[in-house]
Amino acid sequence: QWGVGNRGCDDGIVLLVSKADRVAYLRTAAGAQQALPDETAHIVVDAMRPAFRQGNFDKGIDGGLLLLMDILEGKEVNINRWWSWMYPCFIILAFCW
Repeated sequence: QWGVGNRGCDDGIVLLVSKADRVAYLRTAAGAQQALPDETAHIVVDAMRPAFRQGNFDKGIDGGLLLLMDILEGKEVNINRWWSWMYPCFIILAFCW
């Protein structure tokens, strides 16, 4: 039997990108959930999408893996994705109100 991650720790992380199906998945095993919760995994995949849309899959994967490594190493990264695009909307709504 085989798996991803260290034996007995269940700490694997899998990145799957299918160009033909236009999908990207980043999944974590139960042991890796504390270091990389599902919401953060979605943010990493979302960070790859702009390069994918331009047809630059190497750049998207490289950028996503670099972001993933920064997150796992505990470096400060800007992962507050909803606030970054919602903030201008709040300002516009407040101004129009």
